[in-house]
Amino acid sequence: MDVKSAILAYRATHCISQVEFARLVGVSAQTIHSLENGYQRPSKLTMAKILLVLNDRREVEIEKWAKKQQVEDSEKAVKND
Repeated sequence: MDVKSAILAYRATHCISQVEFARLVGVSAQTIHSLENGYQRPSKLTMAKILLVLNDRREVEIEKWAKKQQVEDSEKAVKND
């Protein structure tokens, strides 16, 4: 499940707004809006906070996500060179 789907599912299950979810995570409502709409990707810290709120404390998921981001960032860097 991607970040967008996980956030939307959590919010729907718990009947909370973006503002309420943002407070739980410790980020702005604009950040949650941007993540849900695919306008931005979460930083590693934000992703860790989201996973904690989602009650998904598996370090493996964070590491897998971080590695994927590194690969994507490396591919972008190669394209820009």
